[in-house]
Amino acid sequence: MKTVSIILAVFLALAFIWLGATVVTGFSAGPAADPARDQPQQDAPDTADAPDTAPVKTRPVTDHQAPEQAIESIQFYLNGPKQSGLLLGETTPDMAREDMQQLYGEPFLETGFAYDLDLSGMELDAGTHLLFVYAFTGEDDYDYRIKELVIEGPRAQNQLTINVDAPPNLSVVEPQRLDVQGWALDENAAADTGIKDLEIYLNGPRDTGTFLGDGSYGNIAREDVADIFGPQFVQCGFRLNVDAADLSPLEKHYLYIYAQKEDLSWEQRVSQFYIYDPQPESHIFLEIDNYIGDFRLGGDRMMSIEGTAFYINDPQAFYARPDYESKEVVFVSDREGGGYFDLYISNLDGSNMRKLTDNTVDDLYPNTSPDGKQITFTSEVDGLWQLFVVNIDGTGLRQITTSNTLNAYSDWSHCGQYLFYESRVGDVWELYRIGVDGSNPTRLTFNTESHDWHPATHPFRPKVLFETGSPEDFKIMDYHGDHVHEVTIDDQRNRVPYFSSDGRTIVYSRYLGAQAEVFIMDINGEILAQITAMGGTNTHPIFSPCDRYIGFDSNISGKEQVYIYSFEDGTIFNVVNDLEHNYKDPCFVFE
Repeated sequence: MKTVSIILAVFLALAFIWLGATVVTGFSAGPAADPARDQPQQDAPDTADAPDTAPVKTRPVTDHQAPEQAIESIQFYLNGPKQSGLLLGETTPDMAREDMQQLYGEPFLETGFAYDLDLSGMELDAGTHLLFVYAFTGEDDYDYRIKELVIEGPRAQNQLTINVDAPPNLSVVEPQRLDVQGWALDENAAADTGIKDLEIYLNGPRDTGTFLGDGSYGNIAREDVADIFGPQFVQCGFRLNVDAADLSPLEKHYLYIYAQKEDLSWEQRVSQFYIYDPQPESHIFLEIDNYIGDFRLGGDRMMSIEGTAFYINDPQAFYARPDYESKEVVFVSDREGGGYFDLYISNLDGSNMRKLTDNTVDDLYPNTSPDGKQITFTSEVDGLWQLFVVNIDGTGLRQITTSNTLNAYSDWSHCGQYLFYESRVGDVWELYRIGVDGSNPTRLTFNTESHDWHPATHPFRPKVLFETGSPEDFKIMDYHGDHVHEVTIDDQRNRVPYFSSDGRTIVYSRYLGAQAEVFIMDINGEILAQITAMGGTNTHPIFSPCDRYIGFDSNISGKEQVYIYSFEDGTIFNVVNDLEHNYKDPCFVFE
């Protein structure tokens, strides 16, 4: 019997350099800087303190015993699940994965796999196709992942109007029965809706997806649509209840809506939704390593799929999270007047608020250390932003950076020994690493064309995610600035990313025109779901350590306010609800 998916959707944490490319008021991009000329003088890093020697922070895993079963087969299907998709090939997980060995123990060394995918001989339409990756045990237990495979080339344009009201595209839904609703019509039809038939498929196109039904098309009235398009379109609605109990949770799924025109040709609309389950039970760990750029195939249509798969004896123990007794949120506010922001901490409902800093300059962009005992933040010294660290009770304040330039927006290494931050070099921001004692500042990026900024560190691997380019995309690199990979490739403004506590999900702010909403994507760069639809600017998103909340700030009320989204019930609440003052840049402290 199929097991449910495993990624405990733990979701990330960050803060966002204020509203885009004009982050520092009074500064604007100018001529490209010369890296050799602008790089600050600095001591060579001490080998004894180099990042490679830092201890690895392991996930809270208690099951390190050898797997009771083996993963005997990794299979690849195109445009549909194993029941209907086209089998592209199979392999076995027998490649060495030292990272898995380091995290989980010696029995997990040979858990990697790779497969060369060749689609060069297939006649596939340009656009998005679905790649299903299955991991099977000897007991025929399995789990799967769905990845978007983009074939480059011109795409056909739909002529019909097909609208899906529920579930909204990129929405988060709980594992339960799915209510699919919408409407479809041909605006050029002279009589009735212009559509002869409608069919709904799951996780694949018409020839390989799972057929769900016709949605009772022609029998469901939509007076609201008829009021806009005309009375002949009144019977344009469709509705279908779907049993979603067997769908893999913590996975994006796809609805293919097909409408048949009067000339008997079909056109499609694809809608996506994400199933959230805070308690996954899968015995199979399956992870795909490819980044978004790897899934974009040009003329040769060749790629190598790589990943990891192994059996989990006790999923409940494997995905166990600490039982936090204290749940608090840190933010900055100008609530005491004077025009300056200070750091505050309170319960999630805004109660028991305490002030952590008291300056006559702005304190911004707090970020909690891996052990939850310290906070790094940005503050002004002699007209320049510098990095500071303070204990969560407000004691032990110390300055970290002292260079004669702007330094801001820091995040901790997974081992807690380093800070990664952005520093102004000429007219652009570049990324640096520094010891938490202020030693060995080291420049990591040398991009004179645009900013490299807003670093976010992986929770247990020596990787740094960051924002770059215009419009902004995400890249990932190691602690030395090497092995850079593209995580997103599109024409949208993707900003201020941050990792989940399992390192497999990213929360970020995505601009939709002049507005910004909070989204989540997987580590490969594939969008999973849209978290907010509030309007205004919703940014600085961060995941709580328990992975069930996302904190962010929004200006929708006219003042910046800190909000928390709950995955438990999909609600969003204002932490302080003080519309007279500004609150922003949240991060969590759970103990």
